Amino acid sequence: MKRLAALVADRTVALVGNAMSLVDGDARGTEIDGHDVVIRMNAGLPGVLPRNIVGERTDVWATAKHFGKRIDPEPTLMVFMKLTKLGNRDWAQFLLDDYRDYPMVRWPQELEDEVKEFVGADPGTGIRMLYYLKRIAHPKSVSLFGMDCWTTPSSWSEKFHTPNHDPELERDAVARLIGS
Repeated sequence: MKRLAALVADRTVALVGNAMSLVDGDARGTEIDGHDVVIRMNAGLPGVLPRNIVGERTDVWATAKHFGKRIDPEPTLMVFMKLTKLGNRDWAQFLLDDYRDYPMVRWPQELEDEVKEFVGADPGTGIRMLYYLKRIAHPKSVSLFGMDCWTTPSSWSEKFHTPNHDPELERDAVARLIGS
């Protein structure tokens, strides 16, 4: 995780989720790409949503799910979350399958436990990354885009409440983090 901290230290960060609010509002691509570092969550990637709306850059791809595809252009760093419970053999096979050439960080179980306690439930990918940025990495600023999947459907599921999220606890966690 030191590699991620060094990448965002004293820099402006765009944290881009995959809520449909990105598509429903004004095009934000230029604003997103104007940040020093662009971090995208799960499937909220260029190529999935229009580039003028979500931007083109992906410096860090943070995911809690194996989407089985590589991203283009290649991010500077990948952060795999929720895969910490994979055993060493499963983790090694996962890397060999699709991502052997990507620079990556494996989300530590200790950090997962810390974020879960902070949220009061299993955290979503965006909450995990926001927690890390605000509590540990300390970038110059963090701007949130499409981080409201609890009130609008996500671009990949088209569901309002994905089963692994607690909307009220996540809203509260975001409010506490952006207020700090």
